[in-house]
Amino acid sequence: APLYTHTATVPLRQLGHSVAGGEDLNGDLVPDIAIGTPLAFITGSESGKVDVISGAAPHARLYQIAGEQGGDHFGHAVDLVPDLTGDGNGDLVAGAPDADSGASADTGLGYVFSGMDGSELFRVGGYQAGDRMGAAVSSGGYFNADSSGDVLFGAPTADGVGVGIDSGWVRSVLGAAPSPTVYCTSKVNSAGCTPGITFAGCSSQSVSDYFQLVGYNVLPGKAGILIWSYDQQALPFYGGMLCLRAPIKRTPVQTSTAVGAGVCDGQYAFNFDHAYQQSHNVPVGSVVHFQYWSRDAGFAAPNSIGLTNALAATILP
Repeated sequence: APLYTHTATVPLRQLGHSVAGGEDLNGDLVPDIAIGTPLAFITGSESGKVDVISGAAPHARLYQIAGEQGGDHFGHAVDLVPDLTGDGNGDLVAGAPDADSGASADTGLGYVFSGMDGSELFRVGGYQAGDRMGAAVSSGGYFNADSSGDVLFGAPTADGVGVGIDSGWVRSVLGAAPSPTVYCTSKVNSAGCTPGITFAGCSSQSVSDYFQLVGYNVLPGKAGILIWSYDQQALPFYGGMLCLRAPIKRTPVQTSTAVGAGVCDGQYAFNFDHAYQQSHNVPVGSVVHFQYWSRDAGFAAPNSIGLTNALAATILP
């Protein structure tokens, strides 16, 4: 027999589009539930929301989290995950697959929140427009046996490097590990596009041998390199910004791969794997800074280069 029913009060909001349970979030030893309503009007039209409801009678709402802006469809996907923060309680994962990143529409966002109070712990975003990162989210269990829960995020309409349109990808994230962060300013290229850098995989020297640095929204068919160092800066450099501080190391030259028909549908990818790290004596615990440099003949010399923004990643055990 039904224990209780949580009903909508406004039509056309899709309350219950996603639901999750099985984790105690508030420390009362009773599993709680999360309910996604992706078409809710909270901070804007169809910004979306997630309501966290106590599993204990009278099943009061513990808190509500709203999408950041209209059209995000926050709450399209939700899940509860084992404790990420060490407070003994489960935590919350939610997706906003139609969140925009600057001028790039529907890149999507996946969020992780403290189960206790709903405060944001971290977020991960899609690579480029149309990825719809956060369309699916899930607990990942314990990937690396560190007693902290881990998380999965899906981007079903992402264009894979060398694969093609809407091939999709899934990102696994270690819950207790610091997530790589993007910083600095990209140089707008000669086609008027803003390139960027992001990542896939995990910057661990034991858990995964896959930590790929991706340069996206770049001109296709152009030579480029991934550069990296152990420190950052913001130095004006040939019409853009050099975001790394010397000494700077260079990876082998590569040519950007076209993943679509657009003038800026090029991508670079380099796997900063275990063998490469060992060959360069990269120590565990170090913070490594990455940036893509490329050729851009659309600018007059000496400014005929492209520069993404930068990404900083802690190298994990």
